[in-house]
Amino acid sequence: MPGLLPTAFQASLRGQPVKIVSARINADQPRVVLLLDVSGSMNRWMDKARLLARDFIVSSPKPHVALVTFSDHIVDTLGFERGPDAILQKLTTLNSYGSTAIFERTSSVATWMTFGTWQK
Repeated sequence: MPGLLPTAFQASLRGQPVKIVSARINADQPRVVLLLDVSGSMNRWMDKARLLARDFIVSSPKPHVALVTFSDHIVDTLGFERGPDAILQKLTTLNSYGSTAIFERTSSVATWMTFGTWQK
């Protein structure tokens, strides 16, 4: 929204406040990575997770989206170049299994988004 100042936002890292030093409108199409936990602990929530991801994609105008699924390792990736239709198709085939390593996987995705390379 035009006119929002950095003071209108709050952020924290590991429970500690982080100072927002700037806020600006970016006219570029946002890139969104859907990071989806497909570990065994998601078994009873998998249908809802698929539905939420699907709803996000179909309700976004011209979504520029990628998908990363993980359990105790990166299970699969569909990059931005694949497009929303491929991700919607992939969502229909996801199953949950294994254990979870969320910190390591979110770190891998952050590195990918920042530098364009995977940190495994």
